Amino acid sequence: MNDTSLETFDDEQIGWTGQRILGVAVVVLLFAFWIWAFSPWAPNNKADGISDKAYLKHANASCATMQATLNKLPRAMDTTTASARADVIAESEAPLATMIADLRAAATSLQGRDAELVGQWLDDWQTYSNDRQAYGVALRSDQRALFMVTQRGTGQITKTMDGFTRVNDLSNCLVPTDV
Repeated sequence: MNDTSLETFDDEQIGWTGQRILGVAVVVLLFAFWIWAFSPWAPNNKADGISDKAYLKHANASCATMQATLNKLPRAMDTTTASARADVIAESEAPLATMIADLRAAATSLQGRDAELVGQWLDDWQTYSNDRQAYGVALRSDQRALFMVTQRGTGQITKTMDGFTRVNDLSNCLVPTDV
């Protein structure tokens, strides 16, 4: 009985061909690239990264003070009346204003791209603070007033603010969630 369906292989087909060597090399190089990319030796050039580490340290400390002060207040969302919510929002504005002023004063030492990025971030903080104040005023006359945050593109300005905060490892500077 002859089985003609069995194939025979040449020695060339079994060994290391140029295509096989190239395929293995590509896989090894891709693997090595990803190991390097996630290693501490890879450059960390973030588009919105601030190079002045002293400013970042100061900013994180200033934001921590603001967050700690806000955490001592009742959360506006936990109040039972619009008037009480407006009172809490009004009281929470002082720590925000202090933080923004402190970070603006410290930013005078920044130069170039760092100064530009921090200036935009602080402008966003001021806009967010204004949005909070407008909400507090609206609550005084309309108990069903909604907290509306300024839009940027398809999302709220707070998304951009928190993105900048995360890129620069400023965990204390995330937008407060008290309102």
